[in-house]
Amino acid sequence: MPGTGAGTSRFDRAVVLPLQSGDMETIGPYRVIQRLGGGRHTRVFQCEADGAHYAVKHFTPSERRRKREIRRRRPDPLADWKRTFEWEADLLATVESPAVVPLVGRGEDQNAAPYFAMLFYRESIAEKLWGTRIPQIKCTPLGPAQAVAILRDIVTGARDLHRAGIVHRDLKPQNVLLTADGRAAICDLGQAQFDVHGVAEPISNPGTYPYVAPELRNGASAVDGRADIYAIALIGHLMLAGYLPENGTPLRDTDHPPALIRWIEAGLDSNPANRPEVYPEN
Repeated sequence: MPGTGAGTSRFDRAVVLPLQSGDMETIGPYRVIQRLGGGRHTRVFQCEADGAHYAVKHFTPSERRRKREIRRRRPDPLADWKRTFEWEADLLATVESPAVVPLVGRGEDQNAAPYFAMLFYRESIAEKLWGTRIPQIKCTPLGPAQAVAILRDIVTGARDLHRAGIVHRDLKPQNVLLTADGRAAICDLGQAQFDVHGVAEPISNPGTYPYVAPELRNGASAVDGRADIYAIALIGHLMLAGYLPENGTPLRDTDHPPALIRWIEAGLDSNPANRPEVYPEN
């Protein structure tokens, strides 16, 4: 069933991609409006149902890639790809947080391909900072009050994920979405680790440089929430300064609140043992 549509009434802008051959006109109860993007085995669509808008993630594996894996005498990867897709929906279903994009529905299409639906947000921090989802070296920093409010939402979402035993492992500006009134919500748990059972999907090299924590870059098979704190601190630095730490004046030489600067600098420590386990209140 479609969700209530809360929070979907008005947004600023969206990345629009034309529908392609093979894109469906409907996915379950959702009418496809436009394609928003996708990954190796997925496509994400803006959809409508009952007058509200949703982002629907649809399992669309590449048959060419599947055949290539089989030609290499490897096991058919389709079941693993599908399990990884459904893993993300399973994790979303375990989290209740105002700062994590909620799951509002899931099912299978007429071809038995799974999908799941989330609330629809038109803009991410990436578009807010760079005007595009493509990273740039520098950007216009956000005003201190706006940056701190967004950072507070991100740490709220991360705290709630961590309390549920989930480590995101791929926090970056593109994976933090914004509503029209500036509230932020974390999305995309496709590379997450589920700590409660010591389980992580077998994803090689999770995360996105430069936001991936050093321990993940060094091949750690399992990490804790401090890997996410590293990424959050880097996002905070970018929002406040307009550049990453290696590309400009140290944040400590700015006029931002000293306690916040100390938290960001500690969060960026290459040793996870030195990163804060508590979240900034301001």
